[in-house]
Amino acid sequence: MFRKLLFFSLVVLVAGVVCYKPSATSDPGANPDDPAREDLTKIHYPSLDKIPWRGRFIRPQDTLESLYGNDWPTVARFNRIDRRHVYPA
Repeated sequence: MFRKLLFFSLVVLVAGVVCYKPSATSDPGANPDDPAREDLTKIHYPSLDKIPWRGRFIRPQDTLESLYGNDWPTVARFNRIDRRHVYPA
């Protein structure tokens, strides 16, 4: 009887944590505020040394067209991405 009660208590506890605060158990997602202040552009390619560039965080309301206008196909091709890779984070 004690084992059943212990098992039931653990199930209720885990269900309570998951239902009450799911962010405690969910995978981390991209955050535009970046509380950790992680440098997402720390990738270094020697071929990019002479090309000025900066990293961009694609927000949910942004599209390639809104960010780069008519040049979006060139930008996407240069970065080896397509529409499937640009989605709200």
